[in-house]
Amino acid sequence: MGLYGKHGDKIIFGTKRVVPSVSMKVKALKAFVFGKYVSSIGAKAFYACGNLKTLTFNGTGKLTVGSNAFGKIHPKAKATVKKEVKKAYTKQLKKGKLKKSQIQAK
Repeated sequence: MGLYGKHGDKIIFGTKRVVPSVSMKVKALKAFVFGKYVSSIGAKAFYACGNLKTLTFNGTGKLTVGSNAFGKIHPKAKATVKKEVKKAYTKQLKKGKLKKSQIQAK
C-alpha cells in the first residue's frame, strides 16, 4: 500500500492497486486523488463512503475497476479523468457503479 499524502480533506494515493474494501464505510472521506500509476481498484474499495464527493484520476494508463467499487457514495459525486482516457475510464467506472453523468474530463 502506498498512501503518500493528505491535503485537507483529500487523500492522495500513490500505488498501483487499491485493494478491495480498503476504505469501505469511511464516512470522513470526502475526496480521493488517484496517482498516475493506479491501474486497479478492487471490488467495494469505497463502498458506502457516503460523504465521498470528489474523485480525481491522474493516470492515463489502463484502469480496471471491481464491481461496486463506488457503490453508495454521495449521489452528487463527480469523477474527474484526463480527456484522452475518458472513454476507456468511463466504461470501467460504470462497472464500479458511477453513472456516466458523474464522470467529467479535465
